Amino acid sequence: MRKSSFVIMQIDSLLNPNESIFVNRIAESFETPQHGHDFVEINYVAEGRGFHYIGEDRVAAEKGDVFVLPVGTTHVFRPTAVSSKEPIVIYNCVFHPRTIEQWSESIPLPQRLLEYLSLRSDENSPPSWLKTTDNSGDFALLFTGLYSEYIRKADGYRAILCGKLLELLGLLDRQLFSTGEACNQDPLFEEMLSIVHKRCGESQFTIGKLAGQLNVSTGYVQRMFRRYCGVTFLTYLQNVRIDRSCRLLRETSFKIPYIAELSGYQDPKFFHGIFKRKTGSTPHQYRLKHRQS
Repeated sequence: MRKSSFVIMQIDSLLNPNESIFVNRIAESFETPQHGHDFVEINYVAEGRGFHYIGEDRVAAEKGDVFVLPVGTTHVFRPTAVSSKEPIVIYNCVFHPRTIEQWSESIPLPQRLLEYLSLRSDENSPPSWLKTTDNSGDFALLFTGLYSEYIRKADGYRAILCGKLLELLGLLDRQLFSTGEACNQDPLFEEMLSIVHKRCGESQFTIGKLAGQLNVSTGYVQRMFRRYCGVTFLTYLQNVRIDRSCRLLRETSFKIPYIAELSGYQDPKFFHGIFKRKTGSTPHQYRLKHRQS
């Protein structure tokens, strides 16, 4: 395909009045043409796997992958098969680079990422893009939050969108450009957090099992959580489990005992007690309140 045949998308065709950020969620198909655009685009692969064609590059893409595309980069996602039973689902967050340039006048934005996003791919330069992977689940939470706010448009949503985009930029800068100098004393801590979030649904998951998986002492694990989270390992694990149960109560119709089990609690009575202590409501009250709102 010749460059002249690419579709060029304009951000003005996407933004609503008084908005500076556009967010969508789409199941990609073979019908979407390869295209360029006059805006920055950040993609998150939410489901499935396929390929991302970026300029002349063909890149494997699967759940958890994050792509950053500066202005002018041509690209398109393709699923692995024509069948709609194997889709690749993408969250897209787009904005004009002048938006964050304006923010940088009053907000300490990550300078390295800011400089990268000010670049522009054109006919005289190869396509420029960056890729990282969501090992912690932080990107998934950010993109689902961005999409929910954008779709619902509740009071204050524009401010919340801006806040979440700033958090997204900070997280991208940390993963893409970090030298690691600030983490020399605790190289395993990010992995600890990732394991906790992945295994929190296991009722028998303990600090001993986490320490054993990483081949460190339980004392080391406890010191890291106290130092960087301000709480013990057990308190952090309970908070993660209750956060998961809250999400399941809001987003599913699963019975409460099953939600307790999915959140790592085999004893429903214990689950009810800790849930009420953490949230101020019983699981049933929490579900009713959020369904009504």
